[in-house]
Amino acid sequence: MQMGEGAGGRFGISGFPTIKFFSKENKEGEAYNGGRSEEDFINYLNEKCGLNRVAGGSLSESAGRVEQLDLLAAKFTKSEDKTAVLEETVAATADMNKEAQYYHKVMKKVIEKGSEFVENRKFPD
Repeated sequence: MQMGEGAGGRFGISGFPTIKFFSKENKEGEAYNGGRSEEDFINYLNEKCGLNRVAGGSLSESAGRVEQLDLLAAKFTKSEDKTAVLEETVAATADMNKEAQYYHKVMKKVIEKGSEFVENRKFPD
């Protein structure tokens, strides 16, 4: 098979199989030289895309978790002054992504509705 100036020539593909990762920032593509197992691909894509997926497409247990905020959540559950810990958490999430703010949203609900708010929630297995 001859490589012309089609996609193969344009992206520097000289043999098959060739795997390249294209991000919003890199329109030329980045060569993938990792392993070929499903786990290798998933780990690579998780790293490149900021994801937390497992085989089959489900989210991993670490998805949406922030260690610093997990510590504040533990402090919140033990604290007598939950409002103070909530304020600390709001400040900690100010520069974080939108999902991180879920921590203080749950804390607000616990203050409003009591610990039953979390106890009565159904979480996926």
